[in-house]
Amino acid sequence: MGTPGDVAISPAPLWYGFPWSFAQRPRVSFVPFDLLEKGIDKFELTLEDVKRACLSVQPQPKFLVLTNPRNPLGGNYSPETLNAIYKWVLEETRMHIISDEIYFFSQVGGGEPFVPAFALDAVREAGEDGRERVHAVWGLAKDFGMSGFKVGFVISRNQKVHALMSGDASLRTMAWFTPFDSLKYRTLAPLFLDGDGLPDPALAQQAMQLYAGPEASSLLRTQYAATREALASARLKFLDHNSSAIFFWLDLREFLDRVPPPDGSEHQALHKALHPDIDPREERLSEYITASSGVSLIPGQECFSREPGFFRMCYTAEPKDRVVKGIERMGRSLHALLKPLAVNA
Repeated sequence: MGTPGDVAISPAPLWYGFPWSFAQRPRVSFVPFDLLEKGIDKFELTLEDVKRACLSVQPQPKFLVLTNPRNPLGGNYSPETLNAIYKWVLEETRMHIISDEIYFFSQVGGGEPFVPAFALDAVREAGEDGRERVHAVWGLAKDFGMSGFKVGFVISRNQKVHALMSGDASLRTMAWFTPFDSLKYRTLAPLFLDGDGLPDPALAQQAMQLYAGPEASSLLRTQYAATREALASARLKFLDHNSSAIFFWLDLREFLDRVPPPDGSEHQALHKALHPDIDPREERLSEYITASSGVSLIPGQECFSREPGFFRMCYTAEPKDRVVKGIERMGRSLHALLKPLAVNA
């Protein structure tokens, strides 16, 4: 598996925590790559994008990381796209594929169907060597709405992965992400372990139905529909392929140049220290939205979006009515920025 100095690549925009997750303990270099084949603002991954990234990075990448459902964009990759990419990677390269499926159950219907990595034709038809280079991860924090319980699962046929996750005689293991205290164990063990402390698939199935079954899906679809309607009413643009995960990818580029720079140098110095690679206009727009409407968004360039003016909005962080009201306030405050232009015209 990976050794310090290896390279992982992943299509951007992406979850902003990936770089430090890969660098902190495994000391792997994490390199985002842009989606250029179909346009930098279309956010459609293609096999050509993957090939370009793989061939342009030195040393040659060891890992391709794909998040499906997608964070921060929302939506699932199409089975056709995934099969093409997996087939090329497994047959033409020595890369491993890590499929981050943390939003597995967060589906709202419509759009592309979600297909897990191990259900892809390209993986089923690969030889044993190929299948051993595919690794899927899932956890409770998102689909179960248990953000404080950083408990996850790795699905892999690779014996080296099993050994690294299990640890050695000194209990060193690469499975650690956050301290696993007794409260987590006492809370979660009845969901997955029987009275003897052994895994029980029947309990796991019951847990899935309870926390991520039809009732939970119905709540998510209701929240999604209300959020989508509120964004349309507020005349705020968004990437229109969201069918999964818990985000909308907002396109607020028309407001980028409307927030004037702050007076004084203190803010500029702080901005440079915290986000040296983010366009100052995006940072100012983010601060304006928070101050004027009480809505907190993740700037797109924090998610390694090349072009400024995109933002990630999580629509499940608050109850439906609060989300809708927040979007209404945000729409009013943003469109107020355009009024001076209309008067001058």
